[in-house]
Amino acid sequence: SPSTAELYYFKGIVLELLNQPLEAVEEYKNALFLNPQYYAASVKLGLLLFKQKKYAEALAQFNKASKLSPDAAVNFYNQGACHAKLQEYRQFFFDLSQNLPPDPNS
Repeated sequence: SPSTAELYYFKGIVLELLNQPLEAVEEYKNALFLNPQYYAASVKLGLLLFKQKKYAEALAQFNKASKLSPDAAVNFYNQGACHAKLQEYRQFFFDLSQNLPPDPNS
């Protein structure tokens, strides 16, 4: 059976589908309050904050997600997108370079 944190997470997904992003943000925050290690909720919250143009908040959330799942390439992409919107281009290129496959010629 799903945990309470998962119920908040799924409620957030439904609210997103119903075009209620502000309410969805609160549900993802509730899920993370109950389970700070909830990677999927962390990413979904970051994506919603990004859509709301809250780039610094989204970046903070993506940084947390990156610590929860350091090998997930999408983390570098999401962090890079935030850095680009914040005009932090050096960090943007670093984040995206972490997402590239190894050079086959080296």
